[in-house]
Amino acid sequence: MNILPGAGPESGPGVLGVVTKPFEMVGKGISNVLFAPFSRLLNLLGLYQAFMAIATLLAQSFGMLYAGTFVLYVITQILGDNTLLDLGWGLGFAGIAAFTYYQGAMTTRAAFVTALLVIWGIRLSIHLLYRYICCGPDKRHQAMRKQWGSLAWLQTFLSCYLLHNFLMLLILVPVLIINISSQAEFVTTDYIGMGLAIVGFLIEFVSDLQLHMFRAKHKDSGQVCKTGLWGLCRHPNYFGDFLMWTGIWLMAYALPGGIAAIISPIVLLLVFCCYSIPTTEKIFAANTAYQEYKKCTSCFIPWISGK
Repeated sequence: MNILPGAGPESGPGVLGVVTKPFEMVGKGISNVLFAPFSRLLNLLGLYQAFMAIATLLAQSFGMLYAGTFVLYVITQILGDNTLLDLGWGLGFAGIAAFTYYQGAMTTRAAFVTALLVIWGIRLSIHLLYRYICCGPDKRHQAMRKQWGSLAWLQTFLSCYLLHNFLMLLILVPVLIINISSQAEFVTTDYIGMGLAIVGFLIEFVSDLQLHMFRAKHKDSGQVCKTGLWGLCRHPNYFGDFLMWTGIWLMAYALPGGIAAIISPIVLLLVFCCYSIPTTEKIFAANTAYQEYKKCTSCFIPWISGK
């Protein structure tokens, strides 16, 4: 079996050990309760240790993620603006990737994925914070809070806090599998996945940079960015993000349970198609320039013309 039997090395006496120990205990307890009815069957199949390892790590991550982002939720309710909750997206991925790497076998594959996600998560959060400072609250969040009215605090808790974190954990599944696996040998899908992940990261980074430069030059002009990657599709940053997570899934593919981790790019694609893209484009519904841009530019996949 190429998955560690437990949640990784025991936490040391340092600060990190003090912080993670309660989550380890809760995680193991939840895993035992969930898998107790199936323990005999899982043992017969030789899968008990593997399932317990992944379930324990998932439960630990669940606790840490919800505890950490709750602080952001409280701040957003005090400010009456949900924009800062977006910071928890990048930082949450980075934090859970680093935590699960520490708990796992620390293979080269895990080191690459963890380093990529830490860099990606911190960069994304800095980008969003800078955009917030320069441009103010996100119009999408403002529109939602206005629509929710007096129940904005509850809707924010259910959708922007509980649901978003749950989706984040689903997207993180291949990372958990990679970080807990002791299988060190690289196979073809690892190299393909590594290439896709790097290309996706660069596409997202460059597209965000190009949009930032365009907005700085054409502030409050109502013009639409059609240069660089934005001339190939309307949401190159989302496309790059999807490529990166598809690459991460491919790096988990050859590991036990890796095939099922395809849920990660699927969930991310659903988030983009059902929420991020529709709510973003709704803001520009009255923008004539954007509607013309929409007619001749692919929505998500570059070079495919039309809507």
